[in-house]
Amino acid sequence: MINHCILLGRLGADPELKYTSSGTAVCKFRLAVQRDKETTDWFSIVAWKATAENCAQYLHKGSQVVLQGRLQENTWTTKSGDKRSRVEINAWQVEFLDKPTEEKKPKPQAADNEFGDIPEDEDIFGDE
Repeated sequence: MINHCILLGRLGADPELKYTSSGTAVCKFRLAVQRDKETTDWFSIVAWKATAENCAQYLHKGSQVVLQGRLQENTWTTKSGDKRSRVEINAWQVEFLDKPTEEKKPKPQAADNEFGDIPEDEDIFGDE
């Protein structure tokens, strides 16, 4: 089975960087993708490790990116016992399309396409 998506869009807000209890960087942001002149689709994006740190350092609200990743459904139970789920794009490659300023040039990086050590039960961003 193939699970691969490519999206081109702009960030709806500044990215949020956090670290897991084991010290792995994870960055979350929302991406607006314009389907046509009247319709914009919104996607929740999660990046890990060096990709996460670069996204947090060099991207901001309105930045244009093209990214590759895979769809992943996350499920959890809230403190009140309600079951929740959300489909996110787990990005392994994020290309910055805005022209960087001299002080904000991204460092080259290898793709973070190893997902084996991503925590599944750890609630990094809290109940949303």
